Amino acid sequence: MKFEDRKSKAFAAVVSFLSGFAPPRGFGEDARAAHVAGIADAFARRMPVTGQTEFDENLLKTFTAIRDSHTGYAWPVQAEFVDAMPRSVSASSGMRVETFRPDDENKMYAKRMNSGDPVPETMVWGLRAWSLVSGGFVARDVLDGYRKSSVITCRSIHQDGAYGILHGKFGEVVTPYFASAESAVSS
Repeated sequence: MKFEDRKSKAFAAVVSFLSGFAPPRGFGEDARAAHVAGIADAFARRMPVTGQTEFDENLLKTFTAIRDSHTGYAWPVQAEFVDAMPRSVSASSGMRVETFRPDDENKMYAKRMNSGDPVPETMVWGLRAWSLVSGGFVARDVLDGYRKSSVITCRSIHQDGAYGILHGKFGEVVTPYFASAESAVSS
């Protein structure tokens, strides 16, 4: 459908829809026509560009949403129509232009780890920890050092409950590090 077709179709549909409501007080004939024309223009501009059948369905969905939420007897304002309009697939799914890549963040944390600086516990034990090693960002012994330090720190705070806490958060990956910490303490 062309823009003007969408606009004229929306104009007729809005006039029909608004017949069930009272025009706002103080609106003369010109003000009413301008209000309806503005809403029709918003439909033409803001609704997803589709064929005639889908456009008609979107009009009905919009009108139904307004009937369900409008709390007065006077005409709804243009913003209510715009808020009730179905959005395009990309707008409703929240898709946006990607501005960073996970590798950028991996490089940042790898730089910190290779310098011996603190990093979040999820970068030491979480799913992305292994991607640092497998991606060549961090050597395995550097990650192991962070994991051993994590176990020692957790033990100093939680004593016997340390294993349960880390195991509960990160799973079986912590078990070998507790075993190596046990042998280091007993030697």
